[in-house]
Amino acid sequence: MVSMAFIASLRDWVMIIAIIITWLMTIIAIALFGALWWFTRKYLGKLNKSVIPKKARPALERVHAQIAALRDRTARLPGNTPLAEGEGTPTPARRTGGIAIPFRKKKRRIPLLG
Repeated sequence: MVSMAFIASLRDWVMIIAIIITWLMTIIAIALFGALWWFTRKYLGKLNKSVIPKKARPALERVHAQIAALRDRTARLPGNTPLAEGEGTPTPARRTGGIAIPFRKKKRRIPLLG
């Protein structure tokens, strides 16, 4: 028959091995996430330095020129007052006059339940 001291000793060794494995897995996970974080910062920084000046800025300038041309064309329409860039007045949402909108969110019947 197996003595109680042997079982207690075996339990202690199993606990020690489980703790060591847990610590090793934690250290490995931290090292993997740290390496991933470091590589993404390093290489995405290089990507940002090379892509933004060459592709994104010219695209944004093209869009800005299109917006300015569209603003000039719409400002010349009859009855329209031209606005300066970035200037405008907010308009309130229109009511539908009691017509039920099919995609409107229904009211909750029970509070705090979605």
